[in-house]
Amino acid sequence: MSRFLKISMALVGSFIVSATAFAQSTIEEVIVTAQRTEQSLQSVPIAVSAFTAEALEERQIEVSSDLQLQVPGITFSASTFSGGGGFSIRGITNFATAASADAGVEVHLNGLPLGNTSTNEMGYMDMSRIEVLRGPQGTLFGRNSTGGVVNLITARPDLDAFEGRAKIQYGKNNEKQLDLMLNIPVSDELGLRL
Repeated sequence: MSRFLKISMALVGSFIVSATAFAQSTIEEVIVTAQRTEQSLQSVPIAVSAFTAEALEERQIEVSSDLQLQVPGITFSASTFSGGGGFSIRGITNFATAASADAGVEVHLNGLPLGNTSTNEMGYMDMSRIEVLRGPQGTLFGRNSTGGVVNLITARPDLDAFEGRAKIQYGKNNEKQLDLMLNIPVSDELGLRL
């Protein structure tokens, strides 16, 4: 076999392999509300880390301190006096203890600021997604935050199906944890999710 034919076959083979690998490496589209409107994560001009419900379960993000292992530039300290529930983004946090002080990092639940409410003991149960916005956010979510925002979005009721879920955990020192979810469709426009 000639050298030209071998090189040609190698090039064609590598082209087919690379085209197949490119077709298999598609990126899943993630919808976020980082700018108070639903947008694709790829079109948002803000440094955002977003986790869907599946990603939260897969990466075992269950409490606030688990986020620091998954998001670059964020740390969490379970402190009584830190605003924003102990979060620090890119070194910015809040050491003011006054109720009127703005936190360096705001924590929001479904777009509403939790203020100085501590998230130290808050578990992430039945979340639709979690978004971490790094950098100054102005007053987009109703409160100024110079470090960033941790936005927690809970799952919405499913109006089509009655469903439930239970997760039971047992640990050392007789520690027990029970997580329950119950979805009840009431009508075509009303549903309950407990």
